[in-house]
Amino acid sequence: MFFRKKEEWGMPHEKREIFLETGSSEPTISLFYQDEYKNIAPIGSEGFKKRFHVKYSDRLQFTNEKVLRSSYLRSQKRLKKIKIAQMNKWMLSLYQEDYHKGVQPQLLLKWIDPFLGHGLFANQEIPGLTYIGEYAGLVRKRKKALDRANDYVFGYVAGPHETPFVIDARKQGNHTRFINHSDEPNLLSRWVIIDGVSHIIFFTKRNITKGEQLSYDYGPIYWNKRAHPVVC
Repeated sequence: MFFRKKEEWGMPHEKREIFLETGSSEPTISLFYQDEYKNIAPIGSEGFKKRFHVKYSDRLQFTNEKVLRSSYLRSQKRLKKIKIAQMNKWMLSLYQEDYHKGVQPQLLLKWIDPFLGHGLFANQEIPGLTYIGEYAGLVRKRKKALDRANDYVFGYVAGPHETPFVIDARKQGNHTRFINHSDEPNLLSRWVIIDGVSHIIFFTKRNITKGEQLSYDYGPIYWNKRAHPVVC
C-alpha cells in the first residue's frame, strides 16, 4: 500500500495522539460489579484493573503510527463508495452522540461459573437499538496461530471489509470484552467510521429486561480451536 508523507496523510495530530496514547480512561458508562457475596457497587478504572488484571480503556489504541495510518487510509478509501458512505452516515445519525458521550444504561459485571467466567448483564431495562459500547482494545497485526488461543480478539474491519489487523482486548479493554456468545443473541454489532477510522460498536437487538445477560453471536469461525462458552 502506498503511504503519503507522514505530515500529509490526513489525520490531525491531536487525533493521532489520542489513538496512540497508552494512558487508561475512566468508564463512560454506569458500570457495576457484583462480588461473591452478591454485593453490588460501582467499579471504576482502578477497580477494573485490580479485579480483572486488565487496564481499562474505553477507546481503540493502535500499536504504532504505521498501523493507525493504514487503518485511516483504508477507512477513507471505503468512504469513497457511495453505499458505504450512506450506511456510515445512517449509523452516525444513530450512535455518534452516544459514542462520544458514553453509554447511558447501567450495566453489571458478575461471575457466572468456571466455564463461562464473567458475564455482562443489564442492571436496568434497556430499549432496543440502545448503544452498549465499542469493542475497545489494542489494534495490532493479526497473528493467526497466537490469536486462536486468545478469547479476547475481535476482527478489525475498515468499513465492511476485513483488514490484516485485530482488536486485542486481552490486556486492555472495557466491559464489552465480557460479552458472552449465544446462538440467539440480544446484541448486534456494526462498523462505523468515526474520527477517520473504523470502530466496532454493539447495540441492543430488542428490549432487554433487568437482570438479563447481554450476548452476541460470534459465529462459527471464531470458535475454531477455542473453548465455546455459550449463554443458554
